[in-house]
Amino acid sequence: MTNTTQSRSNTIVTIITIIIITLLTLVFCEWSSGFIVRYYKSVRWHDEYVKLIGQWGSQDDWGEYGDLPPDMDRIRANSRRRTWLTETNDVGFRNIEDIDWSEDTQRILVLGDSMTYGGYLSNEDTWAAWLEQLLRKKYGSNIQVLNGGVPAYTTEDMFEYLQDKALHVKPSLVIYGMLPEDVTDYLPRYREGYSRSYKRMAHEKWPLVTEFPKNQASIDSFQDYLRQFNLYILGSIVKQTMQESLTLPTNEIALITENQTETEPTNNDKKSEEEDIFDILSNQPDHPVWQEFEQDLVQLIELLESENIPLLIVGIPNFRQMPPINQRLHTHDIVRDIAEQHEVAFVDLLPFFVENGGVIESIYLFNYDTINPPDRKTIERRGETYYGYIGNGHFSRYGTLLVAQRTMQVIEENNLLLLPPK
Repeated sequence: MTNTTQSRSNTIVTIITIIIITLLTLVFCEWSSGFIVRYYKSVRWHDEYVKLIGQWGSQDDWGEYGDLPPDMDRIRANSRRRTWLTETNDVGFRNIEDIDWSEDTQRILVLGDSMTYGGYLSNEDTWAAWLEQLLRKKYGSNIQVLNGGVPAYTTEDMFEYLQDKALHVKPSLVIYGMLPEDVTDYLPRYREGYSRSYKRMAHEKWPLVTEFPKNQASIDSFQDYLRQFNLYILGSIVKQTMQESLTLPTNEIALITENQTETEPTNNDKKSEEEDIFDILSNQPDHPVWQEFEQDLVQLIELLESENIPLLIVGIPNFRQMPPINQRLHTHDIVRDIAEQHEVAFVDLLPFFVENGGVIESIYLFNYDTINPPDRKTIERRGETYYGYIGNGHFSRYGTLLVAQRTMQVIEENNLLLLPPK
């Protein structure tokens, strides 16, 4: 009896201690998040937080047909003081308008990662929104382009998403905005943290600490992301501590925390990771990730073929492929061959970008650092400086317009929609 009482007392003391430590940690997190924002403003950090918890609520919050939370209306900010408005419709697509279910409406479903989703851009500046505007201007309002892009998604995620729910919108055409990095996103270090199935597993196993607040204000600062991330880590630590005290199962904890508790890579690690990715894309056609990518791409093509839905693959260039860098990557050549074998429309946007006078500074969110030109060591490392350019490798508003213009031309050339002149 005495041992039981003592055991209960120890358990109560342990729980009270955890609560006190939690409250103190919350105060520290509030202070530390502001400190980190001021002194460690890194786009990489921001991207990590958005991918982990900034875009997805609990599993119940995922849209009915899109994979983003429905009815979002938030202003976001990144570490370089760039702000943008993120809106989703009532079923989780990054559209302002709800789905038009009229029988005479042709719905185009656009798939892709953050370049399609429109990272750092407001809704009206994404290439999906531009495409809808250009098509409606020429052919009338009975065309709707649904933006199903989700940051960090690759072909595997899109195939799963189509199977799961996306085809319920009955699209007249599916467009896949494909990046060279869609291949290297199959590397385990990315799949284990950012895949669609991983996000679902995380929310199912431990939804409370991965869920964005329901009553969150419309203006979400970068500091808010850091607070949420601190709570994400804190929740895992508290659960693990309680498990050790109360002998709870460990398997649920390990799955959630293994990727979040790794130390931040050093500059040398980041450099090696960057070189590894583009070495695979340039010089390693036999790397296992190519086979995985090609397998899922063929499955995606065959799924749409079975549903009699045409597919257009739009090859989106990485900024390194643009002049003056001109790095040679093989992804689009391989995808072109696969598309030809399956009689699927494919377009590589790189020639169109170059022909239309596009330069890195105009198509992507970059500026060249003419005041403090980086030395070779700085140029080669991963961070906010790439090859002497400062900023971010996502599209600018002009870049997304070029994507939409060329995509519309290919739709017309290949008769992928019923498009009588207005």
